[in-house]
Amino acid sequence: MPSFDVPRDIWLHISQFIPPHDLRNLYAVNSAFFDVAMKLRYETLSVDELSDASITQLSRLGDPMVASRVRTLLFRPHHRFNAKQEREVVRNMFITSFLGAYHHFFTPFRFSSQKEGSAKKARDSSMSLLETTTKIFTKQLPKFTNVTEFRIDTWNIPLTFDLQPLLSTAWASFGKTLRVLSLGGNMQSFQVFAESSPYLVSLDELTLEFTNNLFRIDKPQDIASLLKFAPCINSFNLRSLTIFSWSSQDLSKFFLSLGPFPRLEKFCIRTAFNKAFRSTDAAGLSRLLANTPTLTHVELKLRPIGSALDQHTEDALVQWLAQTSSSSTVLTALHTLHIYPTMFPLGLEATKRYIERSSLTLRWLSLRDRYFWLNEVEDLLDALGPDHSLTALQMNVQVLSGELLDYLSSRLPSLRKLKLSIGAIRSESAEREEQFNPNRFRFHMQGRRYRSWLIEDIDLSQGGAKLDMRFMDLLAECIPSVTSYWGQGFKGTAVPYD
Repeated sequence: MPSFDVPRDIWLHISQFIPPHDLRNLYAVNSAFFDVAMKLRYETLSVDELSDASITQLSRLGDPMVASRVRTLLFRPHHRFNAKQEREVVRNMFITSFLGAYHHFFTPFRFSSQKEGSAKKARDSSMSLLETTTKIFTKQLPKFTNVTEFRIDTWNIPLTFDLQPLLSTAWASFGKTLRVLSLGGNMQSFQVFAESSPYLVSLDELTLEFTNNLFRIDKPQDIASLLKFAPCINSFNLRSLTIFSWSSQDLSKFFLSLGPFPRLEKFCIRTAFNKAFRSTDAAGLSRLLANTPTLTHVELKLRPIGSALDQHTEDALVQWLAQTSSSSTVLTALHTLHIYPTMFPLGLEATKRYIERSSLTLRWLSLRDRYFWLNEVEDLLDALGPDHSLTALQMNVQVLSGELLDYLSSRLPSLRKLKLSIGAIRSESAEREEQFNPNRFRFHMQGRRYRSWLIEDIDLSQGGAKLDMRFMDLLAECIPSVTSYWGQGFKGTAVPYD
């Protein structure tokens, strides 16, 4: 069989056209394919299941040649129960929650039963696996010298479990090169993170996820544990900060405890406003936005809990948006804005001020969790100046119609991506809210061709599912520049390969 002396760069270029599942089987062809296959296998390492198999896998990572290839490391352990154990644990969790609430509100009493003993046995088994897995994982950490992204989620790890050896070893092993860090857990977990003294001189991106305590009822004073982590956040000199909160805790004091971020470019927050900001009207969040002129990417996903049933749960958010947007120095040169504008006119006016303020720099605009009529779409997008450069738009619309597309094509000629969630497909002038079928939609769109529109990708959905392919193809006929559906890089639904 003849051999070919092909330069390594050529082999690497060829590998880009080979499906990943095939590349993994070509590791023995040459050194180039071996490196690519090893990268696919070990570049991201996830420890998320407590089992004998995962322990065996971790033990194999003792080879420094393998461990040095890991760039992204995820530690989010959970125990996978069999069906019988699952029923026992769920039953016990219900009993424990009920008795915990009873103990909290009434008088303590001791509960003992055969089911409690069965659940205790399951917990002991899970704890044993957790201890073994964590010990092996911690032992291997010094070999992961090239890790640049570390994600750890402790939401279901008991507070009595000692994570300090793992954390201190992680910071010592790759803390100086770490660029992306994600931490998740309840309030007490973040005190543990703070006490591990993370010294991360190269950290650029930090993601925090706050959850409720799985093992007891949360207390208002638990926020003190989170406050101990606040100085660490400012010590990192971040460029990106993302915060998710599913916790019932009031985060007002936490945001007030944060200092300035002189390098911060991206800030994202997702939480229910009426749950996370109850005591100070989000003064700390306002200060962060006002005192960070370097921001270019902002996501304010603050829809209050219960707003679908009672719109007045949005009152505090509406007032906060109006107050924050009234300052001409807040969010002045954004490239990306994701925001829930509320259901009230005052919230829409605040959103328009944000859009107008960043009109010359805004590239991506996402208006979330509210369905807009055509006149509302026009009102909002008219806030963009004549020299705007918007290239991506995401929003929900009540009606997909030719009239809407006429407006968008003329108002946003430089748009490259359009992502819409649709309520109905019909004419804006229809007297009845009757959904068009593909044939009626074709007739409705007859004569409309948007040849000067530069849009490349259309991502349309209805009722939480991708829009019928027949509608997508009809739209692509009307917009000749479209080459991709749903951000996948091609038209159609079939994926070429995994």
